[in-house]
Amino acid sequence: LALAADLPPSRLAQSRAKLSTLLRERQGGQVALVAFADDAYTVAPLTEDAANVALFLDALSPDVMPVDGQRADRAIEWSARLLKQSGFDRGRILVMTDHAGDGAKQAASAAAKQGFLVDVMGVGGEAGAPFRRGDGTFANARLDEASLRGLASAGNGRYARIASDDGDLRALG
Repeated sequence: LALAADLPPSRLAQSRAKLSTLLRERQGGQVALVAFADDAYTVAPLTEDAANVALFLDALSPDVMPVDGQRADRAIEWSARLLKQSGFDRGRILVMTDHAGDGAKQAASAAAKQGFLVDVMGVGGEAGAPFRRGDGTFANARLDEASLRGLASAGNGRYARIASDDGDLRALG
């Protein structure tokens, strides 16, 4: 999905650029980077050094994931666990994806009950774009904004679609 080209040159490149801007513009506080496919993985642990987290953005690639998948629920659960283990009783989790299933909505609701709001940035286009799965087959990745709005709502967070300017980041607060 990350290599789908409905956001030229790819969803991954646009997502990296957006995260870079977010890390550069944020006003203090701790930040971590979690990547997910079939499971969630800590790329950069919680730190106040956003510039250090930004160093890991170029390493993000579907190739580093051991198994294909799109389990946003596991990313939300993992992120909430990281925050809780670090002693936080409130915080924000930003999920960047093109759709959300019921499991992700349940995870977002559970995170919100723990004090961790779940914001969502929709990545992709409504028409979608073809991509090659890890097994070599092709599929079409399409943005499902209704499911993403539902995810943000379940997590007491905000939804914004990725934009070429910083309007999406402003909408997320």
